[in-house]
Amino acid sequence: MKRTQLVPLSFLAAAAIAAALVAGNAARADRAIIGGSDDETTDAGPPPATPPGKDGKKPDDKKKPDDKKKPDEKKTDEKKPDEKKPDEKKPDDKAAAVKKDGGKPGDVLEDTPAEKAAKAKDAAAKGKAEQAADDAAKKKEAENQKLLEQKKAADDKKRIENKDTRLAAAKKIRQITRTSGAITMAFAVEPGYVVANQVVEMRIDIAEKLEVADPRYGDLMPEKGLEFAVVVTNPGKAIKQRYEAHALGAPGRYGVHTTPLKDGVYQVSIEGKTADNKSFSAQFPLYVGTWPPPDFEQEEKNNATTADHAHTGRKVLGE
Repeated sequence: MKRTQLVPLSFLAAAAIAAALVAGNAARADRAIIGGSDDETTDAGPPPATPPGKDGKKPDDKKKPDDKKKPDEKKTDEKKPDEKKPDEKKPDDKAAAVKKDGGKPGDVLEDTPAEKAAKAKDAAAKGKAEQAADDAAKKKEAENQKLLEQKKAADDKKRIENKDTRLAAAKKIRQITRTSGAITMAFAVEPGYVVANQVVEMRIDIAEKLEVADPRYGDLMPEKGLEFAVVVTNPGKAIKQRYEAHALGAPGRYGVHTTPLKDGVYQVSIEGKTADNKSFSAQFPLYVGTWPPPDFEQEEKNNATTADHAHTGRKVLGE
């Protein structure tokens, strides 16, 4: 027969008291969570879905009430993307502040005395430079005009001094020039001193004035393959003699022969069209039995003017 070990009664009583105390503490803890007290029993309702933590607080109590914000709420210090800070300025904006003289906000500040002085100095320098350039241009123009006048005076003096020489050359071959639009006509009358009942040869060079010089012919492009007539009108009775011009060896050169029957002033005229259908015409007086002719000096000046306007290295007359 086995022997049963007996537990002392005092130990059992102590254990029972400890269990009762634990149970009482648990009940008080439940009442503290639901707002109850030790002296008054309160219905706590259904137990919470999530057991309380060790510290006696619910898990969602960790966040403070003021930390929660609605999803659509923005922070008060946030700014819209298109908003600029009050002190931001555009690169080309001047300071917009209130003037010292009581101007309205937004008025542009006036230049400082130093800025005004700098601007006035720049304006004066610019005006001075423009005036200097204008004076230089006028001076250059005056110098060029003076050179032209000096050249003209020298040429006139030379013509006067060399009149005998020029008359001797013109007596052999006289040169007369005419223009009709862009067409230039140069006549060579041989002999220059025309006598009645003697054959007179007239050579005519016809060319077009070019804006861009040709490498071979220069500024005057010969008009080739033309067909036209030379009309000689007799003095007094207005009898007209018509001669068909024929091409000569040089490009753009044509010629005719005529024999005046008596002294007097004849009229020589031509009229025709170029290969590209440009019309041309010219006329000049032919003095027979008179030397020097009364229009000699005028025609000499006209020849010089025409030569100045046609800078060509091509010799068109006198061959």
